[in-house]
Amino acid sequence: MSMRPSKRDAVADAEEAVSANQCANSRGEDVVDIETVHPNYKDDKPNEEQSEIIKGFQKIAKDSNQSNKMLKFPPIDHTKPLNEYDSTEQVFVNAYPWLFPGGIGDVYDPIRGKVKDIYEWAKHLLRFHDGRFLQDQLFVLYVFNMLQRHLNNTQGNFFFKDKNFLGRNPPTVEELQEQIRQGDFSYINKLRYLAKGIRGSDSFWRGKTEELEAWIDFHISRGNGPPTHFATLSCAENWWPDLRRLMIKLERQRGDRDQVRLLEENDFTAMCKSARRFTVYVNDFFMKRSRVFLDTVVKNAMGIEHYWARVEFAPGRGQIHLHLLGIGKDKSYLNDFYRAKTEDEKAK
Repeated sequence: MSMRPSKRDAVADAEEAVSANQCANSRGEDVVDIETVHPNYKDDKPNEEQSEIIKGFQKIAKDSNQSNKMLKFPPIDHTKPLNEYDSTEQVFVNAYPWLFPGGIGDVYDPIRGKVKDIYEWAKHLLRFHDGRFLQDQLFVLYVFNMLQRHLNNTQGNFFFKDKNFLGRNPPTVEELQEQIRQGDFSYINKLRYLAKGIRGSDSFWRGKTEELEAWIDFHISRGNGPPTHFATLSCAENWWPDLRRLMIKLERQRGDRDQVRLLEENDFTAMCKSARRFTVYVNDFFMKRSRVFLDTVVKNAMGIEHYWARVEFAPGRGQIHLHLLGIGKDKSYLNDFYRAKTEDEKAK
């Protein structure tokens, strides 16, 4: 649908067009396409009618005392790509204008400046009350990728600034390859140690493996014994009444009355839809539920006081689950364990 404001009253027509566009979007309808001119496109000049539209928007901004906060239209000439690491660039406002109405909320703002903590900024957006940031999968993936790269860069600084651990003259790639061919992994091990803070990396999981082995050795040395239980906690997000009540609250904040009604009627399809829409809250709910379960049922009924767990996400539907190693109170099995002379006998 295309709306062309007439020349009779440019200000009134502009206000009407914006109002219709916002209302259509809030109801989930097709967004009204307002035909206008691209201010950053050098070869296209506004005609008389388009000039009146632009003046109308400028008058609205002036009357509302927002003239210094007008959103610049994203550039399209691509002659100068935006630099993500430039603290004065509004990358997100330009890339996702539908998520930042009015050009407000980017990492950098001309009036506010740059946010102090980019991680808290991302967390705030993903938990915004209407859920629009969380539902935009491309936005979520880009934010996660950006945060990961920023973290990697901060971790990488240690490789070059640490003179005592890595040395003043680190080896070149060719020298490092020659060291590996000769069986010398001393420098590689140093890099792995420094890189274990980068989540998801090979060094990160190697560090977690060493952490688990140290945890087992510690409890054996303290007389608690090795792990005796292995358990997996799965997420039944479509069946938990408490989570359904949370989804109803979130959908009500979002303004989706039809979805609220379906959830109150225990509609299974609606619950699946809300669980996919608010995955961050589903994950938080699962972790809180798991902690309560471990501190009550597992500890009191099963007698497991010490445990080590790893959180994973299913490759199919992508839902959260948890694998756990636990050490029970009953140590009668230790007599046979310590008498065993082979690994097979210990396993029995």
